[in-house]
Amino acid sequence: MYGTLDIGYHDIKLRTEEETAALIIRAAKKPRMTKTRIMYEVFLSYRQIEEYLSVLIEKGLLEYQKGTMFYRATEKGCRLL
Repeated sequence: MYGTLDIGYHDIKLRTEEETAALIIRAAKKPRMTKTRIMYEVFLSYRQIEEYLSVLIEKGLLEYQKGTMFYRATEKGCRLL
């Protein structure tokens, strides 16, 4: 699951790439999910979300709806969860 990095009074949870991808797909199952909404929900930077979305779309796990600018989890993505 998550590893924990102990840096004093803060604990930072470290996610694997697979866990992050799963969180993005899960977020994209919700209606009307834009890049910004996914980015904030999954706590990623703009650079990170750009990279993940590109890979997930390329692998057929997400689709981008150009007219609405929404991202949606595909059947393949939902099965992966």
